[in-house]
Amino acid sequence: MPLTPILTWSEIASQYDTFLVDLVGVIHNDSDVFPEAINALRNLSKNQKVIFVSNNPRPSSISVHKLKSYGIDFPIEIVTSGDYARHQLQHDLKTHYYHWGALRNTDILSGMETLTTTHIEKAEKVLLTAFIEETEDPNQFDSLIKEIADRGLPVFCANPDKYAPYSGKAFRMCAGFFAEKLVQAGANVVKWGKPELAFYNYAADKFSHLIKDKKKCLMIGDTLDTDIKGANQFGIDSLFISSGVSGSLESTESLAQKLQTAPTQPTYILPKLK
Repeated sequence: MPLTPILTWSEIASQYDTFLVDLVGVIHNDSDVFPEAINALRNLSKNQKVIFVSNNPRPSSISVHKLKSYGIDFPIEIVTSGDYARHQLQHDLKTHYYHWGALRNTDILSGMETLTTTHIEKAEKVLLTAFIEETEDPNQFDSLIKEIADRGLPVFCANPDKYAPYSGKAFRMCAGFFAEKLVQAGANVVKWGKPELAFYNYAADKFSHLIKDKKKCLMIGDTLDTDIKGANQFGIDSLFISSGVSGSLESTESLAQKLQTAPTQPTYILPKLK
């Protein structure tokens, strides 16, 4: 999709009926909400609809509560990678999963009959939701990664994001970070979230009453590898927010170079949603 010269939010928004909006990096940075972003969405017309699309590996009901606390007073429609993971898992209730990340994420399997084991040697598949803080050792799971790869266990990553802001300043290494290490070790990894086309199709089915014409649908996100790539695969236009996660992790110069050479280009770029 060629980059267009349109630069203002009002000019961009006037062309679309439905907006798929990422959360972290666009609406908030974990600790601080961005009021100007909420106002930009609040000021859309009655006929324009917003669907929040997040790689949060938890049920969307948790995000709804958080969004309401931010003062969002328009209808909240949302789909998370946690929703999609639960959708997939409910069709696989006879397989024993090793939940890598269970100590910090119990919500994803809440109320489900998924078979789990705490012993990797007894697992048939792996559900990956693990994350670590910036101060933790990123190599602490190397032996687990080797065992998973050596045994050929299928891994299902319920948060394909590699990094996410924490407390507004530090960055967590998310499940996508470990998914990449698994792939490098030779493991078979399936991503249950953005940028996968299956996830976007799941969102389109869930909100078929809102996503009627892809030409009138815009993805707004701050990560080239998930939001923008996913939009391109789904066949819709995209708005890249350059001050978000990708912009925070790279220098202005390196980000500009990446945008020029990236195989998946955004349709528009804005520093912030406002």
